[in-house]
Amino acid sequence: GNSAALRAALRELDRQLVAPIAGWLPRDPDQPLILVPHGALFRLSFAALLVVVGLTFAGIWLELPGLLVRHGPYALVLNAGSMLLAWWLAVAMRLEESQRRAIAVEVGVQNFLLAVVIATTVMRDASYVVFPLVYVFVMYVVSFAFVGWCRFFRDRKSAAKS
Repeated sequence: GNSAALRAALRELDRQLVAPIAGWLPRDPDQPLILVPHGALFRLSFAALLVVVGLTFAGIWLELPGLLVRHGPYALVLNAGSMLLAWWLAVAMRLEESQRRAIAVEVGVQNFLLAVVIATTVMRDASYVVFPLVYVFVMYVVSFAFVGWCRFFRDRKSAAKS
């Protein structure tokens, strides 16, 4: 049933993502793996993200408004809810304001690209890509709104108290 399909999907994910680089990975599972991008690689991930999003949206550009109406509210609840939960957990842990902000943004800007890769390679069904693509729009809007709120309201409020 489902467990056999999950095992097959995980084997395929291992075959496509881990096997090609297995020779460079540490043999000791307790040894940490540290990846440090150099030079142009610092900008590569964002550039690759833009290319993937652009190519993906090129095929559904005319359908995008309908997809946003249909899936946008769910993406908004998922994204804003997870950011709020992260913020409240950081408050409960008595973290500094800067740490609360960083945690909320990290949770908010989740890796939608991984969902796209899994949908298109492991699951081999591009229809699963629709929600992550809607989510990416919502994710950036909510995250930028949060950063704006922090900069323009929270920072001014704390400066006025000083």
